[in-house]
Amino acid sequence: MPCTTLNLVVVAVAAAVLGSVRPALGVGLAIVGVLSVWLRGYLIPGTPWLTANYLPRQVLALFDKEPAAERAFMDDGAGGETAEDAEATLLESGLLVVDPSGADLMIAPDVADDLRAAAAAVNAGPSDEETLSRLAGIPAEDLRFGWEGDAYVAQFGHEKIAVWESRSAFVADAAADQVFADRIPGYADESLARRTALLGAFRIFLDRCPTCHGEITVGRDVVTSCCASYDVVAGTCAGCNDRLFEIEVDGTDLA
Repeated sequence: MPCTTLNLVVVAVAAAVLGSVRPALGVGLAIVGVLSVWLRGYLIPGTPWLTANYLPRQVLALFDKEPAAERAFMDDGAGGETAEDAEATLLESGLLVVDPSGADLMIAPDVADDLRAAAAAVNAGPSDEETLSRLAGIPAEDLRFGWEGDAYVAQFGHEKIAVWESRSAFVADAAADQVFADRIPGYADESLARRTALLGAFRIFLDRCPTCHGEITVGRDVVTSCCASYDVVAGTCAGCNDRLFEIEVDGTDLA
């Protein structure tokens, strides 16, 4: 969209200038330019590179070019919830515990057992639309899932409402949602924003894929779109190669 918008503006200005001198040429340029943008997405060669390097990040954000991993639900912020707040809640609820080394946190063993059972139920469920309906309180008949590259995307009618890094990431959240309902007091009454903040924070601690049970490995990566690139720390299943989470980091933090 940033590329398309920029090029349509260029076409309009060029056609107007040329049309002020030779109206027929202005109309011709407008037709050719619009057709080119419609067919290719841009008219000026190198537009994606120019857009990524010269449009401010705030402008790119207006076109939804922020990493999908920032949160699953696009139209519902985290309600002021920070990663530290979410982690504290998970610790207090016994969902996370200090690992044997004392240097990090891990999912409590009994919670991991419940999570595997819940993930199996999600995978065996009637449909992901039904599962999301229960999680988000949206009628299943109005929901549908699709793909944008490797991302697993949920739509409500014609509106995109959620993006996960993969279907495995969706299964992880749906399974954890069931487990949280039994272990976090008042969880079912929380806003969707707070619940998804907790789910996203919890997913970072997974060590096994909820669909193929492969080991999740954590490493550095660069995520690119047509208009930008981001340095991330990512968790990826070694078995099925599904991405479970991405955390954007400043490039200087990766040095």
